[in-house]
Amino acid sequence: MAKAKSTKQLLVELMNLSETVSPSIYRMIQIAAAVFGDAAWIAEEHGGSSDAAREWLEKRYFGFLGGVLSLEKLIAVYESFPDESSWQEYRYDLRSMCDLHDQAVNDDAGCDVKPERTKWKAEAARLAEEVIQLNRQLGEAKAELQDARSEIAQLKKIVDELRIANARMEGRLESMATA
Repeated sequence: MAKAKSTKQLLVELMNLSETVSPSIYRMIQIAAAVFGDAAWIAEEHGGSSDAAREWLEKRYFGFLGGVLSLEKLIAVYESFPDESSWQEYRYDLRSMCDLHDQAVNDDAGCDVKPERTKWKAEAARLAEEVIQLNRQLGEAKAELQDARSEIAQLKKIVDELRIANARMEGRLESMATA
């Protein structure tokens, strides 16, 4: 009897699968775009009907998307961003790539949910710089506080000396007044 996998083992397997699936989706869209661009194949296999060819490709190879995104939309996104580096930057996130495409062509057909994309690397770099600046300011404030405490201690010493001198003067004035 095979031993059931632990949650940790299952998560490792899931991670490995996700790392291969994401680039595969990009490649699938790339191939579908090339096939869909072959007018001779469309004419020969689908009687010249682009709609029939697209529907066949979509059902046969992209059924796992369940119609959430059409093949037509995916090909349009690919044509806007054919370089895989863009897809890698967005971690092959189809919704994000769709949103990026829609922003580029000002067309929102096919993407009803538009997630706001945060550029985490840039945001992290900005925040790291802000932390460095705040730490620098904190260091300066601590130094100023130390200087102020030192000055206050010196002023307290001077005040004590002046009180003693004042008391002596008052004592002399009293003795002169009584003499």
